[in-house]
Parts: sequence; C-alpha cells; structure tokens
Amino acid sequence: MKKILFFLYFSIFTSNILSASDSDFYRSTGKIYGVYGVVLILVLGLIFYLISIDKKLKKIERNLDNE
Repeated sequence: MKKILFFLYFSIFTSNILSASDSDFYRSTGKIYGVYGVVLILVLGLIFYLISIDKKLKKIERNLDNE
C-alpha cells in the first residue's frame, strides 16, 4: 500500500511541474475536466488491477500453505 501511495504522490507532484503551461490551455478551452477524468479513470483502474492481483496472490499462497 505504501508503494501505491508513493506512486500517486510522485505522479501528482511531477504532473504539476511538467504541465504548468499546458493546464492554462486546457482551462481556457474547458477541456481540463476531461483530462482530469481520464487521468482519474486510469489511476483507479490501475489501483483496482493491483488489488485484484494481490487477492489472487494471497489465494495462491493460502493454497500452497495448505498442501
């Protein structure tokens, strides 16, 4: 879980530095909410994918411990 939080912090920090001038363009055209939406969907999808992998691995570990 610490790795996920570090990744989120790192991605937010670098995106603020790299896209300072780009965000002005997207704000002026009203497309910033679309950009935020896409980024949010990608991050949530990644988090759910990692959680599902973690659950599958725990299930496999339990099966190996029982055998």
